[in-house]
Amino acid sequence: MPIKGLTDKGLSFPQIGRIKKGEMVTKKGKTYPIDLDYFKVEFADSPEGEVLRTKFVAAYGEKPKSINIFLPFNEIDQMWDGYMEAYVASRMLAKSDGPSEEGGVVLFRCDGKTGETIVRNGENLETGLHEPHPEDNIAGYDYKDNPVYYNPIGRLKVIVPELQEAAYMLFTTGSWNDIRFISQQLAGLKELNQDVIKGVPLQLIRSDHEVMAPIKGKKTRVTKSLVSIKADPDWVAARIAEDKRLAFPDRIKDALLLPGEIVEETEAGELAALVNPKDWGSDEVIQGEVVDETPAEAVIEAPEAESTREPYDPETLKAGILINVAKYDSLVEEDPGKYQVQVKEDSKIIASVINEYIGGLKKDSGPRYAIFVYLLGEGKGSTKDWTPQEIGTIKNVWLKIGTFGDVLGKVEEEELRQLWNHVQISQGQGKMFD
Repeated sequence: MPIKGLTDKGLSFPQIGRIKKGEMVTKKGKTYPIDLDYFKVEFADSPEGEVLRTKFVAAYGEKPKSINIFLPFNEIDQMWDGYMEAYVASRMLAKSDGPSEEGGVVLFRCDGKTGETIVRNGENLETGLHEPHPEDNIAGYDYKDNPVYYNPIGRLKVIVPELQEAAYMLFTTGSWNDIRFISQQLAGLKELNQDVIKGVPLQLIRSDHEVMAPIKGKKTRVTKSLVSIKADPDWVAARIAEDKRLAFPDRIKDALLLPGEIVEETEAGELAALVNPKDWGSDEVIQGEVVDETPAEAVIEAPEAESTREPYDPETLKAGILINVAKYDSLVEEDPGKYQVQVKEDSKIIASVINEYIGGLKKDSGPRYAIFVYLLGEGKGSTKDWTPQEIGTIKNVWLKIGTFGDVLGKVEEEELRQLWNHVQISQGQGKMFD
């Protein structure tokens, strides 16, 4: 017979180590945490832990900025959660599901001195009511009557394949941005893969981002090493190859289904639009007049036709671009006249046209760099660092531009606007466009 509360707790694996963003240092008699720009891993101080550490270092070195991972379950909340928490010494003082401005509710709270439980399972034991997250963010008081504040904490349980263990490593972060990135990216990847994320090879990566942070009472732009999750490029390429084998794009949806699922024709059509550039708008590229002026001064010629599809949101657009980058060579083979790339010239055309829309009066390259890094990854801010396939996908498949000064279609302009807003928000800034 089952023991309620013990044998009905669901699926899990043992924990074998931790992945951390920082470490504790001592200076002038004071101990405090510092942030690192790489992952710090810890294993048990035991023979078994030393074996795991040796395996890890052999695969990643001492200071990895990227770790291969996967999630063993399809329910994200079994492996990832984020809460507002407060501690006194090593004991939890309180736990909340969000700040007051987001309608957060206290899930647990106890007396900081006596340890007596005040709120349990979201209910105040005295009043029987929900207790809203405090506006002053104070969870309670310690033994010296000092206020103790709530802080965000995210916990991600991941399996590292190189360790060859059916056990997870726990990654923790106290960064608002990390928690937002990981939540959005896991949800986006699962949605992209037809609600399946179990077993998908992923990468936990660190990269520098400019964010707004409070320093001496003022919000200041600073560079922080943040954490993101992306799908393994080899898996993406293999998935595309499999899609082609299944009579791309007509049967692509079938390859993503779980056994026994039935696909509606409308759903298959929607997915085909994501991966088939012909469905991104079949209009021919209308080239503007070639002029001798600098790109910023080029004459703008309006196109005669517009794309008829609906604009894609930033995550869907990014996924579609990466898919078409991987298959761009086949597009060139099918229609070299339309998809052939002149690397030096076309990269300048892309930069010029994007700057016309988001570069401001001074044609600042910063916004353009930020968008390109979001779409193509770190080190891709400048078109000089792009592959011919990336240049061709952005210019000929997405933007559908021919030369300096070409005007974007309404759909592409709206997608660019949404991209820039998305990048601004992810960097901790407000929207540029309403």
